[in-house]
Amino acid sequence: MAGKLQKFSSQVDLDLQFGAARFTPRSQYDENRPCVAVLTSGGDSPGMNPAVRAIVRGALHQGYRVYGIRDGYRGLCRGSDEDIVELNWIDVSGIIHKGGTFLGTARCEDFRTTKGRKKVVLNLISRGINSLIIIGGDGSLTGASILHKEWTGYVDELLNEMAEEEKSSGWFSKYWKDREEEIRTLQVVGLVGSIDNDMGNTSMTIGCDSALHRICTALDIISSTAASHQRAFVVEVMGRMCGWLALKAAVACGAEFVFFPENPTPLDWPQKVIDAVKKSVNQEKRSAIVIVAEGARDTNLEHISAEAVRKTLEDAGVDSRLTILGHVQRGGSPSFYDRAHSMLLGYSAVQEMVKGTAKAEPQMICVDGLFHTCTRTIAECLATSKEISTQVNEKDYLKAMSLRGEGFLRSHEAMLSLVTSKRKVEKPGLHNIALFHVGACAPGMNAVTRSFVRLALDKGYSTYGVTGGIKGLENANFHLMSWMDVDGWCPLGGAKLGTSRFATASKMDVKKVCESLKKYKIKTLAMIGGWDGYLCMMYLKKHANDYPFLKKINIFLIPCTISNNLPCTSYCIGTDTALNSIVEAVDKIKESAIAQRRIYVIEVMGANCGYLCSMGSFATGAEKTFCPEVPLTLESLKKDLDDVKESFAHAKPMALFFTTEKTSKVFDTKFLAKLFKSQSDGAYDVRVSILGHLQQGGSPSPMDRFLGVEIVAECMNRIEEYASSDRTNEFQVVGLQKGIVTFSDASQIHEEMDIQQRRPKHEWWMNSYVLLSKVPF
Repeated sequence: MAGKLQKFSSQVDLDLQFGAARFTPRSQYDENRPCVAVLTSGGDSPGMNPAVRAIVRGALHQGYRVYGIRDGYRGLCRGSDEDIVELNWIDVSGIIHKGGTFLGTARCEDFRTTKGRKKVVLNLISRGINSLIIIGGDGSLTGASILHKEWTGYVDELLNEMAEEEKSSGWFSKYWKDREEEIRTLQVVGLVGSIDNDMGNTSMTIGCDSALHRICTALDIISSTAASHQRAFVVEVMGRMCGWLALKAAVACGAEFVFFPENPTPLDWPQKVIDAVKKSVNQEKRSAIVIVAEGARDTNLEHISAEAVRKTLEDAGVDSRLTILGHVQRGGSPSFYDRAHSMLLGYSAVQEMVKGTAKAEPQMICVDGLFHTCTRTIAECLATSKEISTQVNEKDYLKAMSLRGEGFLRSHEAMLSLVTSKRKVEKPGLHNIALFHVGACAPGMNAVTRSFVRLALDKGYSTYGVTGGIKGLENANFHLMSWMDVDGWCPLGGAKLGTSRFATASKMDVKKVCESLKKYKIKTLAMIGGWDGYLCMMYLKKHANDYPFLKKINIFLIPCTISNNLPCTSYCIGTDTALNSIVEAVDKIKESAIAQRRIYVIEVMGANCGYLCSMGSFATGAEKTFCPEVPLTLESLKKDLDDVKESFAHAKPMALFFTTEKTSKVFDTKFLAKLFKSQSDGAYDVRVSILGHLQQGGSPSPMDRFLGVEIVAECMNRIEEYASSDRTNEFQVVGLQKGIVTFSDASQIHEEMDIQQRRPKHEWWMNSYVLLSKVPF
């Protein structure tokens, strides 16, 4: 139980790491160690617990004593031993999958007063604490900045009020006697915990991805009942004055209309929403979804309520219902992303604290893209958030949205195109696009296909779907796709157009492919797939001199594979869904393992790329990760055996090992299980769990959906640019790097590919693997 330290026999140092860099906690009674406190404040959000776990273990690894503050600033103000609790390694075990915050959070009026903040300073320095890591929203981080600014003054007041006798015998002598200057400086490092994703200068906040999961799940469920009754549903989502949740949900689930605060709706919004809904009805769609952010406004900055939208539709003769999702968006187990990125943020906060840069000015750990972190001052981030409101009030909506980041703008532009599209081609043959799936299927392929078809229609282009992958391309299995042909494809897993693993690029009949493309007057060929798609593109480029028609078209590839093993992109569509499937499965496995004192060897897909293995291990708190990139040896396995024995001897209830299907030809999954079983001496049992194809199936995650739409939207802009300038003979991969959509030429692809291992030569995520080997989260 958190706050109650488990005493091991003889209080010896205990190694809890099953890897190369061993962690040895120093004695908790070493009074000379620097101290750090961590607290969660403001509204809770899924992912706070993984962040706290990483902070505690990362700080212990660096030699700090760590204190957890109960109930946020209220616990800081009260200051009892029940409110400020020393935490050890074992105290943050078993919390990674839990929603909310085990430390608790609460509002505190006392902290708003100088008297209350002075008491906070006393409660901290009397325990030797002058470093604070806080997880919360803009209000919580503002409070931390104020405390940092006033800290020195309060310390001086407290020291002046102390008698010399107290200084020589009390807490001052105990903690600060030989480092009096340090007591006058407070280090503050902040992490943004908010489901609203409403902080400036960071692309994602802790909890927003999980909240989006709840919303999209609800919308998928609502859509089926709406279709049954031919109804429109108006759905209100959270977000306060930030429309990130509303906008991303609208893009991910194919809503007909969305209201959000950064882009206030014109005063004639009633007619606009009626037109959007009736346009869908006229297309024979049986349901319509309208999403309203709780902070939605019109251009007069008057609030637009979800009930007002519902009544507008009802008055126009549309059978409508209202659903307010409420706090279901805030609760529940964190998604894969909110586990993994929260832990990366937590450890980065510790590193920032160790560097000491937060002494001069409070720092915030931000997300740049998806998994890359950067550091900015809290003041800078708060100023950006304030500037967004200012720009909305001044009616510079484009500026306001741009301050939310590149992804926000991309989603808005895509949504605008989808809402206002004419939905049919007025001039057939203006520009024909052929679209096909290649290689193994991955969640999100259908969502990408839907976006391609509909965004192409918005440009006035025709899209032909090719069924059966490469074979379909050879045999001219083309069919013209309409707006309604892809209706309802967003939440569908698999590949509706079909694909084949057995038709490879090296066996492709290029002559037949060219004949098929000529027959339908194709000017752009779009592929959706993984490694086989890369090979297919390079094969066609290689034969372009032999078949001049290939120089008269452009070819684009949208990376879509669960393995995330492709160069020129840091993220592939399908990866996030696969990792969420892994996390959900392993959560269930862990419950079984704890009851039985058991080791589970978990085998995941990925072939020779360890991305799923490494990130799945990270997000589930596994003890050891066996990646193909790091060869297994007898020496390393012997060390792992010794660590396992020692840990179970100290009453460890369970352990998880992650490996892939191709980690080692010799030390495969079954061998590893037999090895650890043979050395157990009855202390533990060993089981193998091969997750298999559940990783490839299921409804795509919100991230895979909205990123797919955003990538396709940028690709469509590039297609339009080339079409208007008659530019051809382009072979490009449309990737995503640090949150920015990039276009890479096929020649660059070849340079970055490790053809033999079917993975990039340089894998960005290996930095996380190195971190795992240093600190066992």
